[in-house]
Amino acid sequence: MDDTTAETVRAPRWRSHADPRGRLILALSAQLEAERNKREALRVAHRQGAVDQALLEAIAEKPVAASSEDIAALQQTVALRDRTPSEDYTPEFCM
Repeated sequence: MDDTTAETVRAPRWRSHADPRGRLILALSAQLEAERNKREALRVAHRQGAVDQALLEAIAEKPVAASSEDIAALQQTVALRDRTPSEDYTPEFCM
């Protein structure tokens, strides 16, 4: 890639978190939320008799490691980092 091209290429305006770690955290939290929504939909379907018991048990046995409090803490960390100048930012955790 040419040096002049690298200077003119910017992240899209819709992207509020330009750094890769922030995007990764948001993507993982969205994936976790989608997984939980899927499980709740399966629970409702099972209660109504629309899902086989064996299928529901196989899906429900897969653990979900993070809680909504964990996601909220990560989102708060990303938001605080975005508001704080990078030289003053001290990470709360290491990746």
